[in-house]
Amino acid sequence: MLHLWKKFVNDEELNTSILREPIYESWLRCKICRVDPLLTTGPKLSPGDLKLLLRDNAKLMQVAIPLMEDLYQFIKGSRFVIILADREGYILKTLANSEITGHLTRHNVIPGSNFSERFMGTHAIGTALYTNSPIQVRGEEHFLKMYHSWTGSAAPIHSPEGDVIGCLCISGPADETHIHNLGMIVSTVNSIEKQFLLKDTINELQELNNGLLDTLALVLDLKDNYTANHSFNVMNYSNLLAEQYGLPPDQMKELRYAALLHDIGKIGIPDSILNKPERLTDEEFERIKEHPVTGAKLLKKARFSPTIIAAVRHHHEYFDGRGYPDGIKYKDIPLFARIIAVADSFDAMTTYRVYKAPMTKEAAKEEIWLCRRKQFDPELAELFLDCV
Repeated sequence: MLHLWKKFVNDEELNTSILREPIYESWLRCKICRVDPLLTTGPKLSPGDLKLLLRDNAKLMQVAIPLMEDLYQFIKGSRFVIILADREGYILKTLANSEITGHLTRHNVIPGSNFSERFMGTHAIGTALYTNSPIQVRGEEHFLKMYHSWTGSAAPIHSPEGDVIGCLCISGPADETHIHNLGMIVSTVNSIEKQFLLKDTINELQELNNGLLDTLALVLDLKDNYTANHSFNVMNYSNLLAEQYGLPPDQMKELRYAALLHDIGKIGIPDSILNKPERLTDEEFERIKEHPVTGAKLLKKARFSPTIIAAVRHHHEYFDGRGYPDGIKYKDIPLFARIIAVADSFDAMTTYRVYKAPMTKEAAKEEIWLCRRKQFDPELAELFLDCV
């Protein structure tokens, strides 16, 4: 790869067939922008301008940084760095082992530095932003020589409207990088984008019901990223099942709100119980079982519709009557609650919990099938399996 880079920067003829197309096209853009391949430093904002940049990107940072910190747990102690940049390529935040901070500073990987292609050449951040797609830039694929020992994996972050609002990157030694690094970044970016969509949904809820504003804001502040993602996932799965069932459009919005808020009653349960990795005691499990009733009471005070309140109260009822809080069964369980029960269980089985590893989707689908007529409405269970 190094010989191809040398030929290109020296304007010599080279075989482009062995060079990845996105990289070659980026190199050509670097030539047009007259980027110096031997550059050792790029543009950096003054402290005052950096302060303004951080203020303007406060919403992005508020959503992205907690998920960056979750991702950082996988690389903690390594020589890798996680970088959050804005849509122009300015670095907003880095997370890295303290032992490599000097190395990062020497390479200009600090808040306020600009990593757009027109300044820093082919680089995971700049190229991902320019192409509006995830990319991994490996070793000598970087246009700047000083980054030839690095490999970066980056993906653009989009707003709910589809606009690019930033970029997330993981970068480190080229000889220690794996293709899965790019998958980790894409997965984290997907979570960030879901959080933005969730926040927009919350804004809709606030407009419809100001009485819920303080309560819902407190719930989302107190609960971790998993809770928010779980509620979002249950809302999506519930929508899929409702569409498959043929639920009328005028009922879909109420179902969406009920699914999003199905666990709101957990605000009253201590985190020491919710996040306990060991088996719960009988007393602790009884506390967990209170959350549907607590949630229904909260929504009643906020004057939500009886349909939404009933869905939240009964989403842990079993089709055969062995559920809680009221032990009702069959069609006595509200339709929305029966839909959410399937969606909630499937997401719980297929996502990480502190007390268990996630199931594969196929294993979870098998469990849904085995539990139809017992835990789940058999008609809804079979429809759900057809759409996931």
